[in-house]
Parts: sequence; C-alpha cells; structure tokens
Amino acid sequence: MNFYHSTAQNQRSGRSLVTVLGALLLVVALAVVIAPQARAHDVLISTKPAEGASIKTLPEQVKVTMSANLTKTGAVIKVVGPDGEQWDEQDTSVSGTDAVVSLREGGPAGEYQVTWRVVSSDGHPVSGEYTFTTSRDAAEPEPDTAVTPDEPSSDQEAVDPTEPPVAPEPDDAQGSDPGEDQPIIDEPIEEPNDDQPEGTQEAENDASWSRVAIIALIGVVIGIGLYFFRSTRRRAKSDN
Repeated sequence: MNFYHSTAQNQRSGRSLVTVLGALLLVVALAVVIAPQARAHDVLISTKPAEGASIKTLPEQVKVTMSANLTKTGAVIKVVGPDGEQWDEQDTSVSGTDAVVSLREGGPAGEYQVTWRVVSSDGHPVSGEYTFTTSRDAAEPEPDTAVTPDEPSSDQEAVDPTEPPVAPEPDDAQGSDPGEDQPIIDEPIEEPNDDQPEGTQEAENDASWSRVAIIALIGVVIGIGLYFFRSTRRRAKSDN
C-alpha cells in the first residue's frame, strides 16, 4: 500500500516539475523574442545638410539617415525658410535607412528650420528638428573674380611699341640641380577620426544591455528550475 502511495506521489511530483520547467522555458522563449523589440527605437545617425551647417545656397534636397531600415510609410520632412515659407516639395521618400525630401529653387539666404518624423523598424515613430543656414540667395549670381582680357594685369608694365624688345635674362636656376634649394613642403597628416556617430554608439549599447538581460534571465530560470527539482526530490525521499 505504501509502495503504491509513494509511486503515485512521485508521479504527481514529476508532473509538477515538468509543468514548472515548461513554464520557465516559455518565459525564456518570450524573453528572447521580446528583448530585441524592447530596445530603444532607431536613432539618428546623420543629416544632410548637417545640424548647424552654414552653406552657400539652399540645396536640392534634405536627407535624414537613421540606424536601421525605415518603414516605407509615415515619413515626413518639413523645411521652413527665413521668410516663413515652406520650401520642401512633393512627398518624403524612404530608401533603406534614408528619408529624403526635395526642395524648391530660389530659397533666400538665412536660417532654415527642418522638422522630421520617420517610422522606425520596430513600428514606433521617431522625430526631431534642427537648423542650417545659407549665406546667399539662390537667385544671386556668384561674384566674378576672373580678369577680363581687356584689362591689363596689375603686375604687367606698359610697353612702348617703338622700343625694341629686350631679350630676357638667362635664368640662374637653369642648369642647376633640380634637387637643390627646393623648398620642402610639409603636408598635414590627417589623424584618423575614432569618434563614432552618437546614434551608432547608442544602438550598440542598447544591443549589449539586451544580451546581458537575456543571459541574466536564463540564469535565473535555470536556478529556479534546479531549486524546484531538488525540493521535489527531498520531498520524495522524506515520504519514502
């Protein structure tokens, strides 16, 4: 009688352990699926023109680049000029990580306000704004610095046409060693830029924290499973 009672109790304990372990495995599976989605949304990598940039004239387009591919719908970029008018035209287009809008021609000089909104890869909207400045109206011609052929150069002297031409003196530098007395020009060495865009660093940090959280959760689940398993075995031994 005690044998059958002990066997039935062991079977119930085994079923309870299987139920607990199944629930814990389900929690781990959900954590693995949900954790990447729980990270921060896509972050801004760069804009063109850049934030605070000072350029000559209004460009043909404004581009916003994010850290991951964007959703095709829901992207909007608005550009307002110093005259209070809106200078973007048509709809904002999306290609991969870029959202682009075309601008009208003839923009005046001054500060332009860019307001953007995109839908990130996880379906959540991300928005922001920044400014850039143009120094010249688009319709204003560039200053002509070329010398006209009718105007003599400042370093040319007037020559009397009645005087015979003077033969040029031989150049002292001719016949000399081309390697002597040549100035050495030190070209600046560009130092590598180790700085990563702020948006890229934030995305990497979010991914690192997600991996740490998943590993910690798996460790907790394993610890709980071992605890229930040992408790069940102790109860089974005490009943025997």
